[in-house]
Formats: sequence, structure tokens, C-alpha cells
Amino acid sequence: MATEFTTCFRPTPEHKQALQNYNRSVPPNQQHGVPQEFIDIMTIREKVFVEEQGVPLENEMDDEDAHCWHFLIYVSVGAPKGQSAEVQRGFNAPSDTNSVLQTPVSSEPAPRRVSASDVQKRRARATSTATRAPAGTIRLIPPKYRDPNSRRKGSEAARTSSVSSSGAVIPHPTTDEPYVKLGRLAVLKEFRGMNLSKLITNVALQAARQNAHVMQPRVDTVEEESLRISGVKPLKPWNGLVYVHAQKDRTLDLWRKWGFKIDEQMGEWDEEGMMHVGMWKQLDIEQQ
Repeated sequence: MATEFTTCFRPTPEHKQALQNYNRSVPPNQQHGVPQEFIDIMTIREKVFVEEQGVPLENEMDDEDAHCWHFLIYVSVGAPKGQSAEVQRGFNAPSDTNSVLQTPVSSEPAPRRVSASDVQKRRARATSTATRAPAGTIRLIPPKYRDPNSRRKGSEAARTSSVSSSGAVIPHPTTDEPYVKLGRLAVLKEFRGMNLSKLITNVALQAARQNAHVMQPRVDTVEEESLRISGVKPLKPWNGLVYVHAQKDRTLDLWRKWGFKIDEQMGEWDEEGMMHVGMWKQLDIEQQ
């Protein structure tokens, strides 16, 4: 479920099928047969990661995108000066996030007296003329979509590292605990300073809390035995552990402010020309 201005693009079979149409070598506005929500998501990511940070266009989408919960936040734009642009909360986001963002105040002098009916009329006009603009996005990878080879017996190399689309070696966390992974946090330049990154991150975390049973379904005894025979260790139930790859020079302090702690054992690594570190946070979740 999502509110008017917050959308969750979930990994349904239909969405996975549709994302097979995505051509990684062309911009989002030239895609065909791809849901509009994902076009909006990739448009934000292209502007932030490709245009601003220099990530190659063909590397921005990866194989994990089809398995992610993608969160997209819109703001209303085009309202008359002095009117507010509202951002609605989704998934019962924590109350410390801002739900109202102010547009620049008009330099024209305000009338001395404004009646209640005038206020209602102005709000109605703002609502009718404002349009939704995609402003920010983040993705969440449930633990059940992690590579089974990382849990295969005797596969030490697969457990400790992987190779990114750009050829960089990325270390894997050493924990055996299931975790969700947040990534691709991006807010368009014109909407920064509005607390949107915190808002959409909280929306994603709250969605994970309330859907723990969906993030990591418990396997039955038959499936567990089948995995054991094939040499794959069944995943434990997810208990609220969250992991991020933080850009050391851009977002490390931000994640730290939100309660994430650096994994010193993982060290640092280069990913698309930017140094990254691993960070963790433990959530209290609602088991069902």
C-alpha cells in the first residue's frame, strides 16, 4: 500500500517480466514496455549517479533491480508562489519526518486580511494546478534474493567477495545473519535540503519492519531438506538487520546520523570510482 505521493514498486512476477524489456545502454526516456514508476526511478538515478557522479549508464541498472522493493517519492510542483508542496508519508513513516515542504515565499506583499474561504479557494487552485514530480528513490533487497552460491558449502570465494558490473571486487559481510540491503538512495538536486532522503529511507525501513514475513519467509521442512542435500544452507528468519554500501565522501555521515555503524572488518573498496564502506543497523521488527 502507498500514499498519494509515495510509491512502492515491488518485485511481482509481472514487474520482473516487464524489467526484462529494459535496455541498459539507453536512457530511461527511451525505454519501451517498462512501467512508468520504474522509468521515474531510473530517471532520478541517471541524473544523480550517471550525470553527477560519472557512473556509466550501462552499469546503473543491475540484476538485483528485478528483485528489489523500490520506493519512489513525489512532490507537488507548479503550485502558485507561497503555497505549500505536500509530501505524504507512506507505511506509517516515523513522526519525526517532515510531511510539509515549503516552496519559496512570494516577494509580493500579502493582503492584510485573508478569510477562511479565500484560503480554501487558494488550496483548491494549488491542488488543481500542481503536478507530481518524481524527486527521490531508494531500493531495498530482501535477504531471500541473495545469491544462493554465497551460502553454498565450500564456496569461500563466493562468500567473501563479488565482482561488480564495472569489474570491482566488493567484499561480502561475514555475518551469517539474514539482512536486507538498502541502496541507490538518490534525491534530485532541485529537491535537496527538504529532508527527502531521510523520509524515503524511513518509509523503506518501516515497510521492511511491517513486512518481515514477506522479506524472509520461513522455509518448510521439505524445502530445508532439499537445500541441505544440494549443499545450500537455508536462510534463517530475518530479524531486522539492515546493511548499506555507503559512499565514504558523500553519504557516510548521513547513514551514521541515522544510526548505522561502520563494519570495520570489511575495510574500504572502490565501486565505480568512489570509495565505499559497509554499515549496519538493527531494527525492532514485527514478527508475524
